[in-house]
Amino acid sequence: MTAPTVQVGAATPDTLAELHRDLAEHDQIAGRRSTKAEKRIARLERDLTDPRRRAATYRLVATQSTLPHAVARLLCALTLEFGARLENCFPGRKRMRQRLGAWAQRYSTNQLTKWVSVAVKLGWAERVPLTQAEDGELLDAGASGRFISATGIAFHVPAGVIAPGHPGVPGPRVWSRRIYGKRGTA
Repeated sequence: MTAPTVQVGAATPDTLAELHRDLAEHDQIAGRRSTKAEKRIARLERDLTDPRRRAATYRLVATQSTLPHAVARLLCALTLEFGARLENCFPGRKRMRQRLGAWAQRYSTNQLTKWVSVAVKLGWAERVPLTQAEDGELLDAGASGRFISATGIAFHVPAGVIAPGHPGVPGPRVWSRRIYGKRGTA
């Protein structure tokens, strides 16, 4: 049994023109796709730097990532309950379990801590030991200050999550209780 042979005839000007049209159309579609992807990346970066949109964008990126479901749910719940601006999240283990709702109370505090550890290993969070300055402001432990037993959680978006080759977005390291309120117009 022999394989069928295909005979190629000489290219006519009509087939060449059609091939050029198809290639030009393909280039336009690819250009539109890359422009759309660039706009999406720019929008996500902008939203992750804006204090008012940071937590919502972080939750969106976390839920659309390859994180295990329970870890993504824990990170989203932490941003909703403790760090609405993604700036100050330092819950204790027992307090975290109490305030995160019924779904978190089904699990032990050790399990919740393990999920935070998984997020740290995957680059989605960082544990930061905190100290307290003389005026009461919380600082990173490397700074001078009185030691207190608190560990803050800094939220990050790891490299390659927003787009392949993207360097990632480090979270802010502000440990204040600042609230962004709307200013009234005078």
